[in-house]
Amino acid sequence: ESPGVLRLPADWSMRTKPTIAIGQEILVTAIQMATAATPLANGGMLIRPRTLSRVTDASGAVVDDPEPISVRRVMDERTAASVLSAMEAVVLDSGTGKRARISDLRMSVKTGTAQMIAPATRRYSDTDFIASTLAMFPSQAPEYIVYAAIIKPRGESFYGGRIAAPLVRDAANIVADLYGVAREGST
Repeated sequence: ESPGVLRLPADWSMRTKPTIAIGQEILVTAIQMATAATPLANGGMLIRPRTLSRVTDASGAVVDDPEPISVRRVMDERTAASVLSAMEAVVLDSGTGKRARISDLRMSVKTGTAQMIAPATRRYSDTDFIASTLAMFPSQAPEYIVYAAIIKPRGESFYGGRIAAPLVRDAANIVADLYGVAREGST
């Protein structure tokens, strides 16, 4: 796993704080993005991410069934609930994540469109982007996080809400069916 990139505060410019707030001047991996979302799903507690639910042997017997590991509290429970609620509104018709919406599954979504650095100029590119979408579901008690990032998208759009959100919707549908996530209106 890459450590990502975040310069030491002593090396920050006057622009660093405002640009970090919109996702510039940092590099993160997909697992780091998912980890950053865990406090919102867990009442403000940062949880060590897991990419598997359990380990079984060849006969199907469970060898390891790890429990979630809490790392530390990073925000107040009310703040986490408020942000999670705001992210649920992102899938409304007026939201950037409307293409991630699943009609019978409450989801909390964040879309992103980040400029990439052009190696030749070492400035933000006007043509190269990362389009991303992150979803947590079910919103009322999130158990799953799905994240997709498309590097240097080409075609009709480069916005995360346009091209990554449908991919996240499809993946979330598969995960929900695979793990039996309750859908609205189902028993």
